[in-house]
Amino acid sequence: MKKMILLFLFVKLLSCFAGADLLDDVLISSNTVFPSNSTSCSGAGTSTTFSHVFSSTNSISNWAAVNLPYEANAFEIDMTHTDINQARNWTLRIGKGGQIVSFIVKPGESIANQANGKAIWNDLVQQMVAVTTEESNPSFIHGSGVYANDADTLPPFYNPKLAMKCDGNECGIINWGQQAHVPTPHYSPLLFYSRYRDCGEGIIQYDMALYHFGQNQQEFNYFNTPWTGVRTSTFKDILLSNTSGALNTVNNLGSWGADSPHIHNLDTTGGFTTFAEEVAKAGDPYEFPFCIDTTVTDTNDNANTPCLQEEDLNVRFELVVQQNWKTTQTNHWETYNLPPESTVRMKLCNLPVPIRLGSAGWGRPGGSVELTNNRTNYTFTSIYVIHFCWAGKWTYLHSSVNASTINDNFKDGDKILIKYIGTDGKGDNQNGLTFVHGKGVEWKEDWQRAKSRVRFGTTNSLRDGTVFTTNMIGQLKRGDVYNSRKFIITDSLSNMEKVGNRLKDEAFEEVFDAGFYGAGEVITLW
Repeated sequence: MKKMILLFLFVKLLSCFAGADLLDDVLISSNTVFPSNSTSCSGAGTSTTFSHVFSSTNSISNWAAVNLPYEANAFEIDMTHTDINQARNWTLRIGKGGQIVSFIVKPGESIANQANGKAIWNDLVQQMVAVTTEESNPSFIHGSGVYANDADTLPPFYNPKLAMKCDGNECGIINWGQQAHVPTPHYSPLLFYSRYRDCGEGIIQYDMALYHFGQNQQEFNYFNTPWTGVRTSTFKDILLSNTSGALNTVNNLGSWGADSPHIHNLDTTGGFTTFAEEVAKAGDPYEFPFCIDTTVTDTNDNANTPCLQEEDLNVRFELVVQQNWKTTQTNHWETYNLPPESTVRMKLCNLPVPIRLGSAGWGRPGGSVELTNNRTNYTFTSIYVIHFCWAGKWTYLHSSVNASTINDNFKDGDKILIKYIGTDGKGDNQNGLTFVHGKGVEWKEDWQRAKSRVRFGTTNSLRDGTVFTTNMIGQLKRGDVYNSRKFIITDSLSNMEKVGNRLKDEAFEEVFDAGFYGAGEVITLW
């Protein structure tokens, strides 16, 4: 720890003697960190502006009251693009830790509302994360800072800034990454480099780098590049590109979890993922995200599996009212920010081996669903199905009618049919928010343990965020640099396929030895 403190002090000393502007210019602009810019990002000229003066965005962002008092503390600088086309206007707020703490686009705020009092602009924000996945003693370095409850200090402690340079059409910042959970036996041997470049047309080139400067042999092997929480009330829906480059609506947005139905290797996508304000949906039968795995054994604790394997190995879930059980009211509405007294528990499944507690549920089902008694055609609706088969038995959900009414209209053995309620959406004029992550063409490089992937799902709706991340699953050793180029696009939804396909091959990631692209530059003290 002393060595890392000395590194921080050394850089600050250089700032004093060599001149802060000179040091920032050398550290941020060096091609040894970010080798090149995309040929598709020529720059936006005078349309990019910066502001070091804090001004609350709460009138637009509507931050949760628990963390609103610390909004100014998270602020570092605002970067704004102004365009004739309002769908391409944006203001990106970079936080003290180098993270994106606010991203305001035409429909409003796109970063989650920060409702967790222990995670003050350091969880559902856009950032890099590096993890050592030792179950007994994991190391977990955030690209923002330390959880407030762990540090036991307010205002929160963010990753110390070592250098920053913002001019022209780009802004770069270097921070010393901190362990997210303290106290900890682990060192913090990573520098986080973030660069945001305004390409015009609503496009931001987002460059990320991690440098392992540690003296020990600790290796990091799991990365979020980036991790973010997209404001659900601003962008309700997700569209995932297929290998042909077409966007397909994700109707069933399952809960975030280890068994989430939405973990996709990048090479199975078209290279980009889009969030939309609200797309049109047909009133089709509900697509269960999980199946009963018929190969399950008494020693296998996972009785559900995504419906991706050969169909003869799986049986689709069916909801059937179990014997001698009545529906009851629950208080889940408080946790999931639903109308008062609107959640119920029904016994609709009976798995031979229970699903692991904590496994992903249905989450927000892409709009409301109808549940119909197959015997009588009695129907009620739900806007949030919380758990489809908790502990192998219980279905927890929001209900448009109370438990007593459900009991009056269902009896033992009744099969329940479920389908989406169709929505008209907001049409082609709505805005989209796209993350261009690439197609994972780097697979089988010697620094990779598994294919890179995209992953998303719902979280507690009080937090008003859909979790979204791309994972690099590889190795970062002492002296290594991780570097990636990705893009963020804000534009009309109707333009997203065209722009996403144009940029998908420009996105990449790599790991190399420090100095691979050059020996660096000499800093002269005087």
